[in-house]
Parts: sequence; structure tokens; C-alpha cells
Amino acid sequence: MKAKIHFCSALLTACFFSMHVGAQIKVINTGKVGVGLADTIVPLSTLSIGSAGQNNAKLSVYGSGSPSGNQYGIFSHMNMDVYDASVYSVAGKCSGLSLYMTGVYGEAISSGTMIPGGIMRSFTYPTTYGVYGIAGGAMRDNYGIYGTIQSSASTGAGVLGTINGTDGLMSGRYAGYFVGQTRVAGAFTALSISTYTNPFSLRGSSDADNDIPDKILSLRPIQYQLGDTTMDEWLTHYGLDAQVMKRLFPDLVQEDKAGCISINYVELIPLLVQTVQALSAEVEELKSANRQNVPSYKSGMPDNKQAALFQNTPNPFSQNTTIGYYLPADTREAAIHVYDMSGGEIAAYSLTSYGNSELTIDGGTFRAGMYLYALIADGQLIDTKQMILTK
Repeated sequence: MKAKIHFCSALLTACFFSMHVGAQIKVINTGKVGVGLADTIVPLSTLSIGSAGQNNAKLSVYGSGSPSGNQYGIFSHMNMDVYDASVYSVAGKCSGLSLYMTGVYGEAISSGTMIPGGIMRSFTYPTTYGVYGIAGGAMRDNYGIYGTIQSSASTGAGVLGTINGTDGLMSGRYAGYFVGQTRVAGAFTALSISTYTNPFSLRGSSDADNDIPDKILSLRPIQYQLGDTTMDEWLTHYGLDAQVMKRLFPDLVQEDKAGCISINYVELIPLLVQTVQALSAEVEELKSANRQNVPSYKSGMPDNKQAALFQNTPNPFSQNTTIGYYLPADTREAAIHVYDMSGGEIAAYSLTSYGNSELTIDGGTFRAGMYLYALIADGQLIDTKQMILTK
């Protein structure tokens, strides 16, 4: 090996040559070292490899490669056979006092361009990863990326995900904390789901509107198929019509810049509870009315001999129910109409029997819910009553 040394007032350069590899090492008077730098480049980091680096970095590594294979700016490999030891191929640690401290920082920004014909030079749209982790081989406990929070920290998160670099303010300890829209393409499993209800940030509370049950009964359940680039098949899902939800409960929907609407199903639960409570109250009221011997068609015809409509029995019902009515003999045309709670007619039954009679309705033809039924005779509305179908 031959060594050639150059001296200058500001720079001390040592060049080493071998038969196989030409490597250049520079050591300047401040103690900083450069490897693989041109003669005119002064290392800025304590150790700069491939470029001048940065003043605020102890180690700077710059590499470039061709698309012939995987390229690594830094490659580290540890091979250990001691099973009771912790092994770190790369370990990063910060200590002291600073505004932002990062143990390991990763950044990946693509500068790929499209060539005529729409083909990317790398054959597809580039994928970039700030931090990429793969774990496997163990019988259990494999983690591609592992994050935790120290037991002594009162606030913080093991993993923080944000949009546009906005950290947000958190109160409490979290394994994962996300600021902005979050999507899970596969199944999402949780032992419990809660919404943010910090008592110090609430402006006040009040009972929900009384028309909530009617709105809930007007929602439109739908079935749809959803696919993803990571899945080979389309899966069937069930939800609510977002446009109907937006009209009835605008506070429970969000629309992004692309026009995609998402529904807050979690906060829909209290409204469903209110609807169940309202229906339960209706059921109890109807049961109380039945216990008080509400007159039925079996009690005989009305004293004024006018057309009459009676409460259905049983009510509530799960299979069939009977509606009693009375029609004078001179009635020309009569029918019982059934409506949903929004006023839409869903069925009509023509009546051909006069005097005290009855109509049996098959509950299997309707969905569970609350309905109105009315007797219309000779174009006149005689009476309207409610009935409840359960499943």
C-alpha cells in the first residue's frame, strides 16, 4: 500500500490506494473526517461519507445507486445466538433537553417522474416509507414497528400519526394517537370504543330533539361491496345511506375535499338509545291502554251507528295482529291504510264486510317498527291508530 499525504493551512488530506479499491479519507484540523469526498469538499459532520453532510449531524451518509437491485444508505446486520439478550441492529437514543427529540428519524421523498406514455421509470408509481419494518421468524411476539411510552410519563403515545405535521394536544396515555382521518382497510377489533368527552371542553349538554325517533326510522339501510388495492376480492358490507344521513343528521357526517362522505356511527348509538326508549314508552302506554279495557269491535257497534276503528290486538305483535272495525250497511267503499312514521303509505286493504268485522295483518310483510293505520270510508277519514311490530 502506498500513502500520499498533502498538507495545507486548513485541510489535512490522507489518500490511500490499493489494487482493488480507491478510497479517499480526509481529516481536517477540527477533527472532522470525510470518506469518499472530492478534494474541494470539506466534511461538515464529525464523520461524512459520500457528501459533505450537515453541521448538526455527527454522522452523514450519502449514497446513490441504479435500479439493478436494493440500495441501502446504511446497512446494519447483527447475528446473535444468545437467547437471553436484547439485540438491536440499529439503536437510536436522545437525551438531554431539547424542543424536539427523536431516537430514530426516517424520511423518504420520491423524485420520480412520468415519461411519455404514462410509464414511470421505475415501472410503477413510487412507494415511499419514512420508516419500514418487517418482523418474523419468532414463534410469537413479532413486531414490524414497536412503540411504547415510559411508565413515568403522564401524557404521550407509543405511536403518533398526524396529517400535515400537526401533532395536536393530547391528554392522557395512549398506545397509538392519530390526528386526522384514519382508515383501516381490514377488520378493526376493539374491546371498547369511546368518543372524546373531556368535561373541561364541553360547553353544556341538553336532551336530544324529540323528533329523533322519527328520523331514526327514516334512515335507509343499504348493502354495498367494498374492495381495496390490497385485497383480491370485493367484500359485502352493510351501512346507512350517507345522503339520507346527511339530510337527517348533518352533524354525524363528514365530507372531504373529494366529496367522499363518512358517517360517525359511534355517536349514532345515543340516538338509537333514545329511539328505543321512545318505542318502549309507546309500548308501555299501549299495554296500559289494553289493561284498561280499551273498547274493541267485540263490544258491539257504536251507539251512533257510525263507522269506527278499534285498536289492534295483540299490540305490540311479532307475527299477526287483528284490527277490528265497524261499517254501517250503507257504506259504499271502505279501506284500512297502513303508513310508516314519516307518513308514507305502505299498504291498503279494501273492506267488504259490514257491521262488526275484523282484518288480520301478516307481520311478516313489514319490517319491525312503529306504524299508523287509518280507516277511510266513503272518502272520509274515520280514525287513526298506532301499532308496533317487533321481531
